[in-house]
Amino acid sequence: MKINTNRYLLIIILIVIFLVFYKGLQNSNIYQPNIKLDKKIPNFKTISFLSDKIIHSDEIFKSDKFYLMNIWSSWCVPCRDEHQFLIDLSDEKNLEIIGLNYRDDKIKAKNFLKELGSPYKLLLSDKTEQ
Repeated sequence: MKINTNRYLLIIILIVIFLVFYKGLQNSNIYQPNIKLDKKIPNFKTISFLSDKIIHSDEIFKSDKFYLMNIWSSWCVPCRDEHQFLIDLSDEKNLEIIGLNYRDDKIKAKNFLKELGSPYKLLLSDKTEQ
């Protein structure tokens, strides 16, 4: 009798495990972004990295393109690691990459871009330097 109970318990546990894994296979974990074309970008103003001219967000973003805004610094190790991926992405026709240099020394930031190349169509600067 004890053997039958253990056998039934094992079968029930295996069925539950099978159902959990089977249900998990039906859920897709492929990310698809939700594109909202009518969503407004918040207005902001910042400084151009190269010319120190004030730029408003209305001048930057157009509705017929996709934008990637990357916040980076010369002292940021992950920024250095991801930079090659941004260089590769910069070849995409429908994507403009905008860089925002965050709390960085301007000379070090320029050397960073000179060494690794610049994937950015537009460079912006944080108002505060480190």
